[in-house]
Amino acid sequence: MFLAGLPLVAALPGVARAAPGGPPRAARASGPLVVGESPPPLALARLSGTDEVTLEGLGGRVVVLDFWATWCRPCLAIMPLLDAMHGRAHGHGLSIVGVSPEPEQLIRDHLAAHPVQYTVARDVGGTIRAYGVRGIPMLVAIDRAGKVREVMVGIDGQSFGRLDTLVTRLLAERV
Repeated sequence: MFLAGLPLVAALPGVARAAPGGPPRAARASGPLVVGESPPPLALARLSGTDEVTLEGLGGRVVVLDFWATWCRPCLAIMPLLDAMHGRAHGHGLSIVGVSPEPEQLIRDHLAAHPVQYTVARDVGGTIRAYGVRGIPMLVAIDRAGKVREVMVGIDGQSFGRLDTLVTRLLAERV
Protein backbone atom coordinates (compact mmCIF):
# COMPACT_ATOMS: atom_id res chain seq x y z
CA MET A 1 0.00 0.00 0.00
CA PHE A 2 1.27 3.47 -0.87
CA LEU A 3 0.74 4.82 2.65
CA ALA A 4 2.28 1.91 4.56
CA GLY A 5 4.68 3.14 7.21
CA LEU A 6 4.66 6.76 6.05
CA PRO A 7 3.07 9.21 8.47
CA LEU A 8 1.59 11.91 6.29
CA VAL A 9 0.39 15.26 7.57
CA ALA A 10 0.53 18.85 6.38
CA ALA A 11 0.17 21.89 8.57
CA LEU A 12 -2.34 24.53 7.62
CA PRO A 13 -0.65 27.89 7.00
CA GLY A 14 0.25 29.55 10.29
CA VAL A 15 -0.55 26.46 12.36
CA ALA A 16 1.79 23.98 14.03
CA ARG A 17 2.25 20.55 12.50
CA ALA A 18 0.18 17.77 14.06
CA ALA A 19 1.00 14.09 14.52
CA PRO A 20 -0.94 11.20 12.94
CA GLY A 21 -4.05 10.08 14.85
CA GLY A 22 -3.76 7.62 17.70
CA PRO A 23 -5.87 4.62 18.59
CA PRO A 24 -9.55 5.18 19.41
CA ARG A 25 -10.29 5.93 23.06
CA ALA A 26 -13.49 7.04 24.74
CA ALA A 27 -13.76 10.61 26.05
CA ARG A 28 -10.62 11.76 24.24
CA ALA A 29 -10.48 15.41 23.20
CA SER A 30 -8.99 16.74 19.99
CA GLY A 31 -9.34 20.50 20.15
CA PRO A 32 -13.04 21.31 20.49
CA LEU A 33 -14.03 17.77 19.45
CA VAL A 34 -14.57 15.15 22.14
CA VAL A 35 -15.02 11.48 21.30
CA GLY A 36 -18.49 10.45 22.44
CA GLU A 37 -20.00 13.93 22.13
CA SER A 38 -21.78 15.75 19.30
CA PRO A 39 -19.60 17.79 16.94
CA PRO A 40 -20.24 21.44 16.05
CA PRO A 41 -22.63 22.20 13.18
CA LEU A 42 -21.35 22.25 9.62
CA ALA A 43 -21.48 25.43 7.51
CA LEU A 44 -20.66 24.12 4.04
CA ALA A 45 -21.55 24.64 0.39
CA ARG A 46 -21.68 21.37 -1.58
CA LEU A 47 -19.63 21.48 -4.79
CA SER A 48 -19.97 17.85 -5.87
CA GLY A 49 -21.64 14.63 -4.80
CA THR A 50 -25.14 13.93 -3.60
CA ASP A 51 -25.01 13.76 0.18
CA GLU A 52 -26.29 16.49 2.45
CA VAL A 53 -23.74 18.84 4.00
CA THR A 54 -25.47 19.45 7.33
CA LEU A 55 -25.35 17.13 10.33
CA GLU A 56 -29.15 17.16 10.44
CA GLY A 57 -29.31 16.09 6.79
CA LEU A 58 -26.76 13.34 7.44
CA GLY A 59 -28.61 12.07 10.52
CA GLY A 60 -28.78 8.27 10.78
CA ARG A 61 -25.72 7.81 8.54
CA VAL A 62 -22.11 7.11 9.46
CA VAL A 63 -20.16 10.19 8.43
CA VAL A 64 -16.47 10.67 7.69
CA LEU A 65 -15.45 14.31 7.39
CA ASP A 66 -12.19 14.75 5.50
CA PHE A 67 -10.62 18.19 6.00
CA TRP A 68 -8.23 18.69 3.06
CA ALA A 69 -6.70 21.14 0.58
CA THR A 70 -5.62 20.90 -3.06
CA TRP A 71 -1.96 21.67 -2.18
CA CYS A 72 -1.74 18.97 0.51
CA ARG A 73 0.02 15.87 -0.85
CA PRO A 74 -1.09 13.59 2.02
CA CYS A 75 -4.67 14.74 1.41
CA LEU A 76 -4.41 13.90 -2.28
CA ALA A 77 -2.87 10.50 -1.47
CA ILE A 78 -5.91 9.36 0.54
CA MET A 79 -8.60 10.66 -1.82
CA PRO A 80 -8.60 7.44 -3.90
CA LEU A 81 -8.80 5.38 -0.69
CA LEU A 82 -11.74 7.44 0.56
CA ASP A 83 -13.37 7.13 -2.86
CA ALA A 84 -13.02 3.33 -2.73
CA MET A 85 -14.49 3.32 0.80
CA HIS A 86 -17.39 5.43 -0.48
CA GLY A 87 -17.96 3.00 -3.35
CA ARG A 88 -18.07 0.01 -0.99
CA ALA A 89 -20.18 1.48 1.78
CA HIS A 90 -22.28 4.46 0.60
CA GLY A 91 -25.24 2.21 -0.09
CA HIS A 92 -24.92 0.77 3.43
CA GLY A 93 -25.19 4.16 5.17
CA LEU A 94 -21.76 5.83 4.85
CA SER A 95 -21.37 9.46 3.82
CA ILE A 96 -17.93 10.90 3.19
CA VAL A 97 -17.73 14.68 2.98
CA GLY A 98 -14.49 16.32 1.91
CA VAL A 99 -14.18 19.84 3.35
CA SER A 100 -11.80 22.43 1.92
CA PRO A 101 -11.38 26.11 2.81
CA GLU A 102 -10.11 27.01 -0.65
CA PRO A 103 -11.83 29.12 -3.31
CA GLU A 104 -14.67 27.37 -5.12
CA GLN A 105 -13.08 27.48 -8.56
CA LEU A 106 -9.81 26.01 -7.28
CA ILE A 107 -11.69 23.08 -5.73
CA ARG A 108 -13.78 22.59 -8.88
CA ASP A 109 -10.66 22.61 -11.07
CA HIS A 110 -9.04 20.04 -8.80
CA LEU A 111 -12.12 17.80 -8.91
CA ALA A 112 -12.23 18.05 -12.72
CA ALA A 113 -8.67 16.71 -12.84
CA HIS A 114 -9.08 14.24 -9.94
CA PRO A 115 -12.77 13.28 -9.68
CA VAL A 116 -14.21 11.47 -6.67
CA GLN A 117 -17.69 10.11 -6.14
CA TYR A 118 -18.06 11.21 -2.52
CA THR A 119 -19.38 14.65 -1.61
CA VAL A 120 -16.97 17.58 -1.59
CA ALA A 121 -17.87 20.90 -0.01
CA ARG A 122 -16.35 24.27 0.68
CA ASP A 123 -16.23 25.72 4.18
CA VAL A 124 -18.35 28.86 4.04
CA GLY A 125 -19.01 29.51 7.71
CA GLY A 126 -16.07 28.71 9.97
CA THR A 127 -16.44 24.91 10.10
CA ILE A 128 -12.68 24.41 10.01
CA ARG A 129 -12.23 26.77 12.95
CA ALA A 130 -15.16 25.22 14.86
CA TYR A 131 -13.63 21.75 14.44
CA GLY A 132 -10.19 22.94 15.57
CA VAL A 133 -8.41 21.80 12.41
CA ARG A 134 -4.65 22.35 12.86
CA GLY A 135 -3.19 19.89 10.38
CA ILE A 136 -4.56 18.12 7.33
CA PRO A 137 -5.75 15.68 6.38
CA MET A 138 -7.95 15.57 9.44
CA LEU A 139 -10.58 12.86 9.47
CA VAL A 140 -13.55 12.88 11.82
CA ALA A 141 -15.73 9.76 12.12
CA ILE A 142 -19.28 10.35 13.35
CA ASP A 143 -21.66 7.50 14.20
CA ARG A 144 -25.33 7.11 13.24
CA ALA A 145 -26.37 8.79 16.50
CA GLY A 146 -24.35 11.89 15.58
CA LYS A 147 -21.51 11.38 18.07
CA VAL A 148 -17.80 11.79 17.31
CA ARG A 149 -16.17 8.36 17.40
CA GLU A 150 -12.66 9.17 16.15
CA VAL A 151 -10.47 12.09 15.14
CA MET A 152 -7.32 11.47 13.10
CA VAL A 153 -4.86 14.19 12.18
CA GLY A 154 -2.49 13.00 9.50
CA ILE A 155 -2.65 9.59 7.94
CA ASP A 156 -0.58 6.51 7.32
CA GLY A 157 -1.42 2.98 6.23
CA GLN A 158 -2.04 1.81 9.79
CA SER A 159 -4.33 4.69 10.75
CA PHE A 160 -6.29 4.40 7.49
CA GLY A 161 -6.73 0.71 8.27
CA ARG A 162 -8.08 1.65 11.72
CA LEU A 163 -10.49 4.10 10.07
CA ASP A 164 -11.70 1.43 7.64
CA THR A 165 -12.24 -1.04 10.51
CA LEU A 166 -14.06 1.62 12.56
CA VAL A 167 -16.34 2.54 9.66
CA THR A 168 -17.22 -1.14 9.14
CA ARG A 169 -18.05 -1.47 12.85
CA LEU A 170 -20.11 1.75 12.90
CA LEU A 171 -22.11 0.67 9.86
CA ALA A 172 -23.03 -2.54 11.70
CA GLU A 173 -24.31 -0.62 14.73
CA ARG A 174 -27.93 0.42 14.93
CA VAL A 175 -29.15 3.55 16.68
